[in-house]
Amino acid sequence: GGAAAGGAAAGGGTAVGGGVALPVIGAIALVLLIVMCLYAALIGIGAIGGAEDETTGKLDGNEAIIAGYLLGKGLDKLKVAGTMGNISAESSFNPGAIEAGNGIGLGICQWSFGRRTQLELYAISLGKLATDIHVQLDFLWAEMTGEGNAARFSNVQYDHNGFLAINDLEESVYYWGREFERPNESLAHWDRRISEAYRIFGSIDGTKAARLDLARTHLGKPYVFGAQGPDTFDCAGFVFYVLNQSGYKNSRTTADVYYDMCTIIPEGEAEPGDLIFFRGTYDTNTPNGVSHIGFYAGDGMMIHAGDPVSEASFKTSYWQSHSPEFGRLP
Repeated sequence: GGAAAGGAAAGGGTAVGGGVALPVIGAIALVLLIVMCLYAALIGIGAIGGAEDETTGKLDGNEAIIAGYLLGKGLDKLKVAGTMGNISAESSFNPGAIEAGNGIGLGICQWSFGRRTQLELYAISLGKLATDIHVQLDFLWAEMTGEGNAARFSNVQYDHNGFLAINDLEESVYYWGREFERPNESLAHWDRRISEAYRIFGSIDGTKAARLDLARTHLGKPYVFGAQGPDTFDCAGFVFYVLNQSGYKNSRTTADVYYDMCTIIPEGEAEPGDLIFFRGTYDTNTPNGVSHIGFYAGDGMMIHAGDPVSEASFKTSYWQSHSPEFGRLP
């Protein structure tokens, strides 16, 4: 009973388009509809690409999975970035990473010796591989807090409340690394861990708000003419550093050049994270006279590299006498 070529389909269906029966077309359409619905659902929960996630922003792949997990546990962006700066240096976020040379370390945190055995026993209890990133994240959280299903397989590694009390990004990197990872200090590459932490911090949402969050981590650092961070800044060096670390890549330049880059907008249209400019704060030969720059923080406030880096009102008579203007970068 198969349909003859170009003829009627078996079972009496009407042939369409060279012998394909309408019931067959209906079945194909139903399958396609189911696939499309599944795809849309997967996008909605983040299992497949799609729109940028509200919390993990410019991160993707394993970075987004790890950041999303830790944010979901209630860690703020600063602590997530401090943790992930260390993880990046240990494994580049690869749950299958094996320690080079001796092969002892495993996973995103390069667990070794007894801690690796505990991780592997936890994975076996679930019927999963120890290289499963979700297994590793649950084990990581248990080691950090003593919480979760993996807690009975693991030991708490550090004072989590001490970690939560830190409000400086670089200090969070040092604390978590030294207390949790405990790397060989001579091989730790702290500069790499800190650089990655700043990148992660700025990439978690990539918005103007991220600029202000990052800028506030440098409050109190001294002004040094020509400096561009991370320990000292001048005004344009501060803006350069914060923009780059929060995901807006640009070259080191001066306040007047930033002014020319921007669309100048009224104060009423300025959003926190836009730039604020002043004229004549010192003798300058720039054509537009712009001599100082900072970040508009809303409600009459700015964050700028004064002496030191500070969050200050620009509504004072001094700053008002220097013609504040507001700029939005392209």
